[in-house]
Amino acid sequence: MRAVVTVIGKDMVGILAKVTAICADKNVNVLEVTQSIMQDLFAMVMLVDITKCTVQLMRDLGSIPSPMNAFLLGLGMETLALRMERHCRNALEVATFLKNHPAVTWVKYPSLEGDKYYDLTMKYMPGGSCGVVSFGVKGGRSAAERLMKNMKLTF
Repeated sequence: MRAVVTVIGKDMVGILAKVTAICADKNVNVLEVTQSIMQDLFAMVMLVDITKCTVQLMRDLGSIPSPMNAFLLGLGMETLALRMERHCRNALEVATFLKNHPAVTWVKYPSLEGDKYYDLTMKYMPGGSCGVVSFGVKGGRSAAERLMKNMKLTF
């Protein structure tokens, strides 16, 4: 950017001298022509700057998303904290329910009291850990298969 401005600045003296000479010959207002040239140069510098920024973003981050994708990504990022907090809270409720259920032998969830990683989770992730809950069913493999066959997902 600075290099472009420097080149334009050095060439500007020569350009303005030529414009002044042409305007004097044709009896045209030099100020209006100079302002027009300056606006064109400013637009060119802005275009160079925008192109440079775009190219750097493409190099550093990958492709540029479409406007709609960028909007949806921004919307998702705005609500991410709320969604994760509720995600973790729901997982804790499910883990607590499963821990107290008579047909469940064990439950693994880091935010559940009694889990071997509970202290570390409270230290490093006090707002909640994740939404993954693991558990074992009494009755072994056949009971687990029956559970999976009878499970219905609702949306």
